[in-house]
Parts: sequence; C-alpha cells; structure tokens
Amino acid sequence: MKFLHTADWQIGKPFQSIADHAKRENLRQQRLETIGKLGELIQSEKVEFVVVCGDLFDSATPDQPTVSALCSAIGTLKVPVFAIPGNHDFGGPGCIWKQEFFLREQEQLAPNFHILLEASPVVLDQAVLLPCPLLRRHESNDPTAWLRTEPEGLPKDLPRIVLAHGSTQGFSSSGESDQDSAINRINLDQLPAAYDYKLRKSA
Repeated sequence: MKFLHTADWQIGKPFQSIADHAKRENLRQQRLETIGKLGELIQSEKVEFVVVCGDLFDSATPDQPTVSALCSAIGTLKVPVFAIPGNHDFGGPGCIWKQEFFLREQEQLAPNFHILLEASPVVLDQAVLLPCPLLRRHESNDPTAWLRTEPEGLPKDLPRIVLAHGSTQGFSSSGESDQDSAINRINLDQLPAAYDYKLRKSA
C-alpha cells in the first residue's frame, strides 16, 4: 500500500500582507497548481489514495469560485482523496462541506473527493481510516479522544491510519492562558500503540 499524506492547502488565502494585487493572485493560483502537480507524484509513485489532514480552504466561508477551483484541482488527481476539516475550514452546522453548491461541485468536478465529517472508521481495501474532524474552530477536547479504545468490528489485518488536525504540544506565550494553549491539542500518548500511522497537522 502506498498513499500520500498532505495538509494545509488553504485555498483562497488572501495574502493581505502583500500590497501588489497581481502578486497576490499569482500566489493564490500557485496553490491550486501545486495540487495539480501532486498528480505527477501519484502517477510516478503509484499512489493508491491521498489523505488531507485539514485546512483545504483558508476560510470557513470560501466563495463559489474558490470552491469550484478546489474541486476541479482535486478531480484531476484521479485517485480517491480523503480529507477532514481543520480549524480554518471546520465542519459542523452550516459549514461549507454541507452546502448545496459545494455538494454539486463535488459531484460534478471531484467524484473522487470524500470529506470525512464524522468521527467514525472508514474501511478501505488497503487500510482503515480513523478520522478526527474538527467541527469547531477551537476545540477544547482532544479530537482523537474517541480512539482511546479501538472501535469494535474492524478488520484485524488492515493497518490503521489516524487523521487529525491540531497540535501535539503547547505553544503558549506570556499573553496566552493555559486553556488557550490547549486548543485543538492532540495527545498522542493516549492513542493505542497498535495504530500504525498518525497523521496530524500542528496548528
């Protein structure tokens, strides 16, 4: 089995610190083109599927052209793409991932794209995905907590792949409280040792 692990595409990032409009637009386009270039790696390395650990969009409210551009880019990859929402594009009620326009573009432009909005195992032929999606921008509870006891009934002969988005250590500063530094914190030590690959992004 061979898969590609990536995260933090942040499509639609405005790059507001750059004054020149043309340069901002070029950077935005480069991010989309980078997704397309993953197709070359997928083909040369015979990758079977892709996982994206959050923040596909830079915002929880991307505009329609940004949604269409992302779906078009993913659709070119040809292999299944499994993703979880992160803190920038978190799931939950009213999220972009449940809106009619996104669902229509996903179906038409990226039928290979699967956004995982539930903390529930996804059994593939090659592995078991264990998604830990962020349903709020700031989560005080460990998003991987549901995995401290392995779900029952999973195939014993398939590797486990945990997908999570957050930080594995505190980065508190003098201006932050202990509670703030614990936001979206992932406690790897609490995960069963049998889990083969733990995919996370440090927010």
